[in-house]
Amino acid sequence: MRHTAATLMLASGVDIPTMAAVLGHSRNSTTFDIYAHAVPQNLNHAVDAIQRVLRGTSST
Repeated sequence: MRHTAATLMLASGVDIPTMAAVLGHSRNSTTFDIYAHAVPQNLNHAVDAIQRVLRGTSST
């Protein structure tokens, strides 16, 4: 249940510090190390966002 909750938070765009607080982790890195792999498409979203900024296009 805990892993499912963390995965759903990550997939919904909840930031790592907030997730860490909800999960009771004292360090954000703990949360990131355990759960970041759960939603690999976030990497694609991050790369797309960087490309939009560099191209000067909107994020909508």
